[in-house]
Amino acid sequence: MSAIISIYYHTIRAIGGMQHGIRVIGIGMIAWLLVAEPTPAQDVRALTLEESVEYALARHGLLQRAQAQAAEARAGKQEAQAAWWPSLTTEARYVRLDDRIPPVEGQVPGAEETFEIAPIAFNQFRSEIRLEQLLFTGLRRTGRMRAAGARLDGADAIVADQRAAVALEVREAYWTLAREQGRVEAANQSLAHVKAHRRNVQAQFEAGAALKHQVLAAEARVAQAQLDRVEATNAVRTARTTLNQLIGEAPHTPVTLVTEVETGGPEAPPGGNLDDHPQLTALRHDVAARKAEAGMASRAWLPDLALTARYLFARPNPNFFFERDRFRGNWEAGVTMRWTVWDGGQRSAAADGARARLQAAEAQLAHTQRELTQRIARDQLAVEGARAAVDAAEHALRQARAAFEMAQEQFAQGGVLSAEVLEAEAALFRARQRTTEALTGYARAEAALLYARGRVW
Repeated sequence: MSAIISIYYHTIRAIGGMQHGIRVIGIGMIAWLLVAEPTPAQDVRALTLEESVEYALARHGLLQRAQAQAAEARAGKQEAQAAWWPSLTTEARYVRLDDRIPPVEGQVPGAEETFEIAPIAFNQFRSEIRLEQLLFTGLRRTGRMRAAGARLDGADAIVADQRAAVALEVREAYWTLAREQGRVEAANQSLAHVKAHRRNVQAQFEAGAALKHQVLAAEARVAQAQLDRVEATNAVRTARTTLNQLIGEAPHTPVTLVTEVETGGPEAPPGGNLDDHPQLTALRHDVAARKAEAGMASRAWLPDLALTARYLFARPNPNFFFERDRFRGNWEAGVTMRWTVWDGGQRSAAADGARARLQAAEAQLAHTQRELTQRIARDQLAVEGARAAVDAAEHALRQARAAFEMAQEQFAQGGVLSAEVLEAEAALFRARQRTTEALTGYARAEAALLYARGRVW
């Protein structure tokens, strides 16, 4: 850090004839560099792309929410299946009556005395078991089961789509960090080159073969390379924080990216089979559920038919009028029909709403299918363009490296000026950055295409 301050100090002194504002800017940049002092070294973790995706899939909050919603849909299907089984309920009750309630009495015509017909049981006990089995519900139970099954399949498809989305998010963070680390590497190489060139210029200046402004220009380029490295290092910290949060690590945990970009693989086939795409699968099941719900709503006018049975054990038992003060039990069985003849138009409105929701789901399915087809075609073109950009960037990098090496040799022989070497080095630095951006851009384009196809791998 002291070397950086020294460079800025000498550079600012050399341009002392400029305005005072430039000195303030220089001092501010020195303070920024002090703030950007690297943190002490920590254990660096090697991380592959596959490991990053797996860690995020195990910890991502949105994926866990989708899995919980799928569990809820599974419970809904079990609830719909349970409607086919009979319901068994029990009830027990104790009631104490007011002592002032008189018993039921009778009187023989012509007699003065009365007699008790039905005594009052002040302590009443009652227990009951009821059994009900639905026999016919207008096929609404079948529709409810179909809708619940479709909801469950759709929820599972949403989980698969969320997995693909999490994988895309991790891949983008991974390759963003790779890009920023590549910028740091390019800045380090550039800094090493310009420092070596500064030493050569300084030696020539001391030998009387170079001018002072050439030394200052070399020192300014070193300072700029230092600044480029600081900016790239800060960008690495930001990108690393994003990736670490996705994989469940501490934000500032240092990581080394092991996976490299591969551009020599076979090209993806055009188009693609969308039948098993998770987004479309979820929407198809949503349409199936809406269709089942619309069928249920249209059959709401049909009656319900149920088989009922009951066993009553009570004191007094109302079915045994003359045995009021005894526990007696009796059973009964029958058939019950419930039919709502008129409900003010509620069933018609519900049926209209269910059909409208079905139409909306079908329209959403058609729109998403067209959108995915266009997205896959667009992402395929992006991958092809990114592959071509990698080839062009690598070719430009080779040319820039050769031009820089040639400029160095010619400068050592006195054939070119120092400014030409610095210009060639700056071109090499930009070529390295463009190559890194092209490689990581290709990897991100492939990740987007993979997500457009609804896949994790």
